[in-house]
Amino acid sequence: MVFLSVLQTPFTLKRRREGEDINRRKNDFRGAEIAAELLRTGKFTNTRLLYGVYAQLRATYNAYRRLVEERTRYTNLLKGLLGGLFPEFTQVFKNPCGKTALTMLFLRAVPEFLARMKLEDFVDSIRKEFKGRAPKVQKLHAIHSIAGTSIGVGAAAESVSAELSLLVQRIRLNTEQTERIEDILVKLVSSVGDSRYLLSIRGLSYITVAGLLAELGQLSCYQNAKQLIKMAGTNPIESESVGKRGSRTPMSKKGRPGLHWCIWTAALSLLRHNPDFRYWAEQRQERPVQSHPLKKREVIGATANRLLRLAYVLVRKQVLYQVPQMTGVTA
Repeated sequence: MVFLSVLQTPFTLKRRREGEDINRRKNDFRGAEIAAELLRTGKFTNTRLLYGVYAQLRATYNAYRRLVEERTRYTNLLKGLLGGLFPEFTQVFKNPCGKTALTMLFLRAVPEFLARMKLEDFVDSIRKEFKGRAPKVQKLHAIHSIAGTSIGVGAAAESVSAELSLLVQRIRLNTEQTERIEDILVKLVSSVGDSRYLLSIRGLSYITVAGLLAELGQLSCYQNAKQLIKMAGTNPIESESVGKRGSRTPMSKKGRPGLHWCIWTAALSLLRHNPDFRYWAEQRQERPVQSHPLKKREVIGATANRLLRLAYVLVRKQVLYQVPQMTGVTA
């Protein structure tokens, strides 16, 4: 269920008040008077309030985004601490947030301490603490061999190692919370009838579809696909200054930031896993110069817009997506 309402931004009220009152008076009565005048003259924006499963999707997806951003902060902090304590660690473990890497960081990551340990004792200590099938023993051997020649800073190494141990606990808790939120999103998406048409697009996951439905709401309420593109802020606009126009047409970036983030990551997934979108993107990158070939980031933006148009058509027509037959293209 979707209800319409009107929206006035505080920025508009502030500019209108400053334009009418030179002394810049501000009180509740004056603010209400200006708001009523803006409503009378039609200076407002129509918006939709979500209810039911769509409201639950938006709240849950916002929590998922916060967890993803939180994990990114933890990962960056982890890499920063390792850069001073044990720079060679990321050369062996490309992903410092893997299970084996986190287990080692949780126990102790001081190179001097690891170099004094016997290899068998070091591997056994990791196996006792490891939670999973089996640790990566070859990487443990490699990290133990380079610990003695590490160029890491030895000053305050114990304190940095203790901070890494606390950071590992936060990352593990974040992983558990993210998995719980993902399970809830999958259940909510499965309860929406229109989701089956979006899930038929190869390269879209339940989480991506959850983000689209959470940010857009019910797609059948829109009049055309251009409204979806404008909502995402990926619609092209003219860049003009002092009567001069730019050679490229940038995106407006005035839509919902959550939707923009969702479709941008979805476009990357489609270009990697969907042969139809990949072939379509290659055609626009390799077309002649007079036809204005697109650059890499422009292709991603165009792919995101194509995804929104395709999602709108599939939901409106109630049909499943089918990969067209293309010559010379393999899945």
